[in-house]
Amino acid sequence: MPSAESTLVTFITADEAMRRGDHNTISLLLVKMVQRTNATKGTQAIAPFFAEFFGTMMLTLVIALTAGKEVLAPLAIGGILMSMIFTYGHISGANYNPAVSLAVLVRGKITSAVFGGYVLSQLLGGICGALFAKLIVFEDSSNLVDLPLPSPSIEVWKAFLLELVFTYTLCTTVLNTATTTSIGPNSFYGLAISFVVMAGAVASGGYSGAVFNPAVAIGLYTAHGTTDGGMLWLYWIAPMMGGIISGIMFHILNSSENNNITFGNDMVVKGEEKDLVINVDGVERSADEGLV
Repeated sequence: MPSAESTLVTFITADEAMRRGDHNTISLLLVKMVQRTNATKGTQAIAPFFAEFFGTMMLTLVIALTAGKEVLAPLAIGGILMSMIFTYGHISGANYNPAVSLAVLVRGKITSAVFGGYVLSQLLGGICGALFAKLIVFEDSSNLVDLPLPSPSIEVWKAFLLELVFTYTLCTTVLNTATTTSIGPNSFYGLAISFVVMAGAVASGGYSGAVFNPAVAIGLYTAHGTTDGGMLWLYWIAPMMGGIISGIMFHILNSSENNNITFGNDMVVKGEEKDLVINVDGVERSADEGLV
């Protein structure tokens, strides 16, 4: 009998897979080739990082093509983000943003190693997306979207605050719609996340630049080939601070998510009227009595 954590795999024949409409001759040939080359484990290992790369590349590409030039730019940006979330969310979690990955790290859903791999993939995706817009579509940086900059009408600290608050809101939305056990699997998280980006772009685009994403910022700055007069630091520090704060606040506001976690030799059991602390010596104590 499999353990509670194991997955029961049911094997079917190739003929059965074709009969059920899951595969055809071409797809089964590819499946057979992958299985015989023992590439399955390798592709599974790199799949999340490719997903983060490609999703971030497409997000940056759309931003580079539309931001500040098209009236419907926020809709296009939110639309591609939503599509990429639903496309690769089951593979990588669809972060597409170092600030979001940092929030998920603080939340505890990814390891430090995965976080590092995600950030590297996102940065490469942001750079490739911006360069694609420059080299293929516009040919030179003069036709690219302008470097993200705060509006001259507001002070830099106000732009910093806008970037921090909207990134915090974005990361909080991700954590509370896509990582909570109380909500569980759902089909609305992509909509919620993309609408935050759309709302933020409309509300703060004319003031802070509405980047909310260090990978997008570094992609645009790389495509322009300069940081002169720019504020790349703002679009790194503010979003990353927003990600950290959102992860911390998640644990404070969603403390019930962690009621089943114990430390050391003690177990906390939630009762209807009081908490009981069950020690390894078998003696039950009220939580009010403290631990010895």
